[in-house]
Amino acid sequence: MAMQWIALLAASFLAGCAWVGRRRGAARLDTLYFCATFPFAVLALLDLLGAAGALSGVPMITASRVTYQCMILGVTALIMALVRDPLALRKWMFVGQAVLGFGFALLPLADARVLRLPLWAAFNVTMTLTFVLMLAHALWRRGGTRGWLLLLTAVPAVGVMIDDLLDAVGQPVGVSWGQVFYTPLLALIWLVATRRVKMHIGSASTARHARARMAQDLHDGVGGHLSSIISALKKDTAHERTVVARLQECLLELKLLVDGEAEDLPVLALLASLRYRMGPLFAAVGTRVEWDVIPHARLDTVRGERARHILRIAQEAFANVVQHSQASRLMVHCSYLESQDAVELEVVDNGIAWCGKARAGRGQAHAYGKGVRGMHERARLLGGRLTIEAASAGSGTRITLWAPVRAPD
Repeated sequence: MAMQWIALLAASFLAGCAWVGRRRGAARLDTLYFCATFPFAVLALLDLLGAAGALSGVPMITASRVTYQCMILGVTALIMALVRDPLALRKWMFVGQAVLGFGFALLPLADARVLRLPLWAAFNVTMTLTFVLMLAHALWRRGGTRGWLLLLTAVPAVGVMIDDLLDAVGQPVGVSWGQVFYTPLLALIWLVATRRVKMHIGSASTARHARARMAQDLHDGVGGHLSSIISALKKDTAHERTVVARLQECLLELKLLVDGEAEDLPVLALLASLRYRMGPLFAAVGTRVEWDVIPHARLDTVRGERARHILRIAQEAFANVVQHSQASRLMVHCSYLESQDAVELEVVDNGIAWCGKARAGRGQAHAYGKGVRGMHERARLLGGRLTIEAASAGSGTRITLWAPVRAPD
């Protein structure tokens, strides 16, 4: 029972500090941290009551699930507030997870199996994994030490949640050592965010190493769980095959994230990794890819952040081909322009032309606008230019990036 008492006392103390110590300018974060931490204490109390025989059976299972749902939503709300991202989709996802999560927790069908997992557990795992992967995708565009710190907080939360829910099939959700160890990590994030504790990254090199470690943790943590879930799932129905395909796409994005954060790799090495990672996905959708990469010694000097910007632009171009163009053929060209001391990347497909939609009105451009804006922003940071145009009359899209080898002064 030591674990339950540790969790109860630690969570109660931290939640109490947040509530009592609410201060001007940070009251919202203090309240959200209280809402994220207090369910840890309630769950520990329920565990102790169950051990004492004061609560058991269906009431105990329902109470523990409702409390754990509050814990999931509390941690998610805190991280969303710290991210400061106005994306409406994430807010609607949160509302949906709250409504359906509590509904599944309270109804008898919570134990109905979906893909070998209880419905309530499968729903929360899917929603939380989606949220974390959306957070990782946003970091590719914006970066920043604060964002990577939040991602490092979200990753172990997913691992703890999956372990807890798998252990609680058909029984109450209980306290785990993962929860006990996660509590101080969440407290650290809260203290840093409310400026009660200052965090200092000593140098750019230290920051790069920290980002690489966090990316690897994301791959090993969430990636390992994704691989396990994909292996365990059946593929008997069209719905199940679709779920597996989506999870495989999520796993691919994680692997590309780790590749992109590798220390000081040249741009051609990152493009080679992208080619290897995307090969099975292109084969699955029936797109034949032709690569025309011309090596040059000057291209080996394009490394670090500049190489990652080029990688992300290529990755976004590939994503649009897979999701929107329905192309049967894709041509990728990369070369060094000696007369301009610049790198040129060209991606051309023969599918449905989407360049006009990306420049169209708000309603038409919804699926394209954010990704295209991100590509243009990365080209600007490179000191280069990006053009998106029709490859031929009425069909296909051509994306061309021109960027100087050396960073602009």
